[in-house]
Amino acid sequence: KQLVELQRGTIRVMSEINKGSVFAFTLPVSNISLPGISDGIIIGGSRELSSRVSGETESQFRIPEGVPDITFEDNPAFLVVDDDPVNIRILQNYLESRNCIVKTASDGLCALDIIKDDDSIDLVLLDIMMPGMSGYEVCKRIRMIHSPEELPVVMLTAKNLASDINAAFEAGANDYITKPFQVSELLVRVNVMLRLKNINKNAATGISLGGKTNYYFFEFADITHISSRARKVIVYTKEREVEIPVSMKEILEKIPGDMFVRIHKQHIVNIQHVGKLTHILSGRYRLLLIDHKNTELPIGAAFLDTFRKKIQ
Repeated sequence: KQLVELQRGTIRVMSEINKGSVFAFTLPVSNISLPGISDGIIIGGSRELSSRVSGETESQFRIPEGVPDITFEDNPAFLVVDDDPVNIRILQNYLESRNCIVKTASDGLCALDIIKDDDSIDLVLLDIMMPGMSGYEVCKRIRMIHSPEELPVVMLTAKNLASDINAAFEAGANDYITKPFQVSELLVRVNVMLRLKNINKNAATGISLGGKTNYYFFEFADITHISSRARKVIVYTKEREVEIPVSMKEILEKIPGDMFVRIHKQHIVNIQHVGKLTHILSGRYRLLLIDHKNTELPIGAAFLDTFRKKIQ
């Protein structure tokens, strides 16, 4: 019913007990003749459908009336992941007509390879129901290497139960749009995601970290130090300690090098909270932090010179 009405058609049902039901729908026929593929017949009707499509006309795809005039700035790159080539083509036509670069993948593994090798992707439009690997699993794997702020993921799917939506957000999705949907809704939501991404990028005053279900935001100035433990890190701030299942490598990629310095393979400190450096014995040093606990941390010999240069 939604698909028919989106195309300005009507649908009705005629039913008789013990005899059965007949569902019939109407669709307006385009008066534009486009060369390309063979004629089709409208099922359940008597009128021939003469509209045809060619590669040339697809590249000149027009946005329907009523869709907001959104033209994306800076030619953002989208990755469309869907096992249905028709869905991919439709999204490609809409987005490319709005100054976007569109890259495509027909399955989850291909999508992950593209994301791994191509750092130009600004946003992912991800189908959930795909063979081999579901959109949920793809999103979880994306979140292992990119935060929601770095690479927004918008789920596009026919699954619309509350449990499906919750599962998508638990997997790390930024937004969720159910099919069928209005093109205007897609363009507006994608535009919002890109604007938020740019705001986060330009106002880098903190870091967002999270696991499968929870994400935390930390102001850089509030972090005293970060320690790693068994594939997790503990972020220490002035007021709290939070254990998060991320790697030390991921932390190093996100924190500013002019504010934080690594003093040990397991410890990173904020130089604004550095206190006294103490020599213990035989080249062993400990660092006293200025925090509410007067924390002391060991300094590895390999990091000592770097630390001294940072605090000069």
